[in-house]
Amino acid sequence: MSNKEKQKTYYDEKSKGGTYWTEGLPMPHFYPNKYVFDKLLCNVTGKHVVDFGCGCGQFSYYLSKKGARVTAFDISKKNICDLNTFAKEYNVFIPSLVASADQCPLEAESFDFVFGSAILHHLELDEEKDAVRESYRMLKKGGMAIFIEPLINSKLLDTIREYIPIKDKYNPRPSKFSAEFRKYAAEDPHPVRPLTSAHFKKVFSDSGFKVQIKEIGIFNRLDRLTRNQTIRKWISTSDYYFLQYLVPFRGKFYRNIVVIAEKEECG
Repeated sequence: MSNKEKQKTYYDEKSKGGTYWTEGLPMPHFYPNKYVFDKLLCNVTGKHVVDFGCGCGQFSYYLSKKGARVTAFDISKKNICDLNTFAKEYNVFIPSLVASADQCPLEAESFDFVFGSAILHHLELDEEKDAVRESYRMLKKGGMAIFIEPLINSKLLDTIREYIPIKDKYNPRPSKFSAEFRKYAAEDPHPVRPLTSAHFKKVFSDSGFKVQIKEIGIFNRLDRLTRNQTIRKWISTSDYYFLQYLVPFRGKFYRNIVVIAEKEECG
């Protein structure tokens, strides 16, 4: 089974329902989201934004409520069906289509922003390279691509992480010590591939972008140990403003990266 087929199957079978659609920022305790929408996508009124790998469309809805003209696509037909159902229920217009990130039939130079949350790490390297090129193609000159992705700059930390079980309602992960881990690993939709700061900078630079990165969060990875929103917000807020800066060599330990890639006017 190809990676694309695996992604389609996994997300067509994984129904999240409407719980992800909220009137405010999705996952407000998660500070990469706050960073992006408070600093980078804070004024999108009238701007044309493509939600790149939109899932069931929670960010599409949030962007549309902020005044953006949103177009959304995802490889999962189930996700797009959910988006259309929720859009009708919430009385918003969000054009959407089923498409893959590396072959998207949207017009060239037609978007002010490309936004993607946790999409690139689902792609194999050749797919990722083509997806980033598609982002560049779809953006207007002077436009910006913004992607939030998990970050692994330390192989040792990643190995340790695999042995700690996550009992999350939507994204559980058994410990590597457990008998269930082999089944989990076989069904995991994330291909084995680099997720380093250097890798993300290079793949965007190679496609012609002017690239900046923002690495965020160390202790906020503890938020997956609880579903209590107050505790999660306290952990992430403390980490974002204070705790992460106490860690020596913290570049090795950050949990997430925000890639800020600009298509220059002369590009």
